[in-house]
Amino acid sequence: MKKVLWIVSVMLWSCGGSSDDAPPPEKSNDAPTIPALFYPTNNLLCTDSTVSFSWEAARDANNDPIEYMLQVATDNQFGTLDFSAKTTTTSHAFKLKKGVFYYWRVKASDDKNASSNFSPVFSFYTQGEAVSNHLPFSPQLVSPILNAKIDDQLIDLKWSANDVDNDPLRFDVYFGTDNPPMLLVGHNQPSPQIQVQVTSKSKYYWYDVVKDNRGGVTFGQIWNFDVN
Repeated sequence: MKKVLWIVSVMLWSCGGSSDDAPPPEKSNDAPTIPALFYPTNNLLCTDSTVSFSWEAARDANNDPIEYMLQVATDNQFGTLDFSAKTTTTSHAFKLKKGVFYYWRVKASDDKNASSNFSPVFSFYTQGEAVSNHLPFSPQLVSPILNAKIDDQLIDLKWSANDVDNDPLRFDVYFGTDNPPMLLVGHNQPSPQIQVQVTSKSKYYWYDVVKDNRGGVTFGQIWNFDVN
């Protein structure tokens, strides 16, 4: 009887193994940092239609190889891309159309599929042939942020807008619960903000029309927010 018990205990010890045989824990993989954009600078007028884009190299805490995704679009939401490229360098050139507003951004990815967020968006304009006036840039949302949830009854709508010719700008503001909004709440106002009154449990839409003093007109995209 004692002999049988000794054999069982030896088998159990042999099958159990040592805790030193456990595989080491996997190291976490960090995404690269967000690249900073260098050129073309924001709101630049590019006189050459062949534009060489450049940005700061991203950093990777794990020292993984980095690849960059460059996107260029005439839509500031990048719903449709006019140009895009993947590159391991920090620059890339495209031959663009003349007389067009463009927006660009870059993100970094490592070889383990971890990606940074996209950089902030920069805009620029390629100079056209014999153009005496350039259209204003599409307005950029400041507040309230897109799809915001708001408790207040008085809301300050704020945006920013630029013009490559540095022309003075005025704004028409459309606002309401319809999409697209039809109510003109601000006409030819010089300030890029306006206060509106809202009601609870409602969704609101708004957009700006940007106008310079030489007949240039640019329609902004439709933004929205909810009132609790």
